[in-house]
Amino acid sequence: MSPLPLVRIGGSDDGAYLLPDDLAGISGCLSPGVNNFKPFEDELSTKYGIRSDLFDASSSEEQFSTPLIKGMQTFEPKWLSIIPDNNSITINQWLASKPPEERDFLLQMDIEGAEYKILRSTTDEDLSRFRILVIEFHSVFATFTRPSIFYRVMQPLLNKLNLQFVCVHVHPNNNLGTYVPPVLQYQIPALLEVTFLRRDRFLNGANMAHLPVSLPHPKDITNVYYKSPLHLDLAWSDGRRNMQSQLHILQEWFKFFQCHHQQQNLGKLLTAMTKMSLKKMLY
Repeated sequence: MSPLPLVRIGGSDDGAYLLPDDLAGISGCLSPGVNNFKPFEDELSTKYGIRSDLFDASSSEEQFSTPLIKGMQTFEPKWLSIIPDNNSITINQWLASKPPEERDFLLQMDIEGAEYKILRSTTDEDLSRFRILVIEFHSVFATFTRPSIFYRVMQPLLNKLNLQFVCVHVHPNNNLGTYVPPVLQYQIPALLEVTFLRRDRFLNGANMAHLPVSLPHPKDITNVYYKSPLHLDLAWSDGRRNMQSQLHILQEWFKFFQCHHQQQNLGKLLTAMTKMSLKKMLY
């Protein structure tokens, strides 16, 4: 649920995310885990005038898919960590480098599983300075389905974020597929892209429960076009999919079939899709 329309930032390929159209006044973007690829930060700069600081010890400026935008983007080959050292930076360090009156930053984080410890170790005060969080959660099938991990890691983290933020969008990345636990009987994705908006951006908190939810959202994309589209089961929401979501699912499958019709037998693809239960996907 989002109090404002969602916009897609970062193009139409992997690395694009849906954010609420509440970007006016964002002071800057902290972006760890860029992997030499920054269409999201480029669009923030060129379309919204938002400066980004990029960090990734596995990247190098010379290998970026697009050059750094002078005056709008900085890069350091460092990890985001909970302990600062010569090769790492913490969220608190980054915030300390900004004017203390600036309290509306954006965090876009894709750091291969380190997001759990980073977010859990970040103070509530530091988190409160971010208006929007865009997090790619990794190994979700493990953190959600293994009780020892869920109660130790995921539940405390979700409770912590829930104090100040509301989830306004969630999208499964299809790159690594899903797992269906026998007990639950619904799909748990390996990768989950989640967008959070700070609670004070909702003008009327009492109405949050009545805001419409679209899973998938019409502006969602299939991250890896040559792999089967992936959509969250209805267990992830509280009702039937709206017509826009149903149409979007059909459109993504149609594009997938178009992509593969010369390389694979269409009948086999239709059989695979049938096994996944089209009715279940749509309704």
